[in-house]
Amino acid sequence: MYNILISGYYGFDNIGDESILRTLVTSLRERIPDCSLTVLSHDPAATREKYGVEAVERMSPLAIARAVRRCDMLISGGGS
Repeated sequence: MYNILISGYYGFDNIGDESILRTLVTSLRERIPDCSLTVLSHDPAATREKYGVEAVERMSPLAIARAVRRCDMLISGGGS
């Protein structure tokens, strides 16, 4: 199983960024069905509920460090 960490401007209810995240999650699940997805988010609870992923607080250095240590791949998506 691949543990994939996704970073970006997620959990702020920005429609563009949230659309990018939805597309990433859908595409990854289609291509790597047994992957575990974790998202760095401003609102981890809402991100978990909306996308069915694990989510951690994007401004918590400890949570980020733990997520990075567990991941096999880091995707930095979205934003300008």
